[in-house]
Amino acid sequence: MQVYKNGRDTIRRVSNLQELSVEEQRRQYGDIRTGVFYLKPEDVKQLENFITSFIEETQVPREEAVPWEFALIAYNTKAGEENGDA
Repeated sequence: MQVYKNGRDTIRRVSNLQELSVEEQRRQYGDIRTGVFYLKPEDVKQLENFITSFIEETQVPREEAVPWEFALIAYNTKAGEENGDA
């Protein structure tokens, strides 16, 4: 929950920056997005590979890079239904 609180607080601090577009605020300060993906099995694998590669490639500090906190939650909302567990 600390990650969420830090993100929420950052977004609140910058929400009064009227001179920046919404897109620019997202690029500079972060965003919280929610929704639903409709993924085929091959899409799931592609998404997992992309996320894993991106995290591995960017988790080490480097010149001109600033730290961004993140939290990812993704799950199959239909998991278990085929077994009558829903």
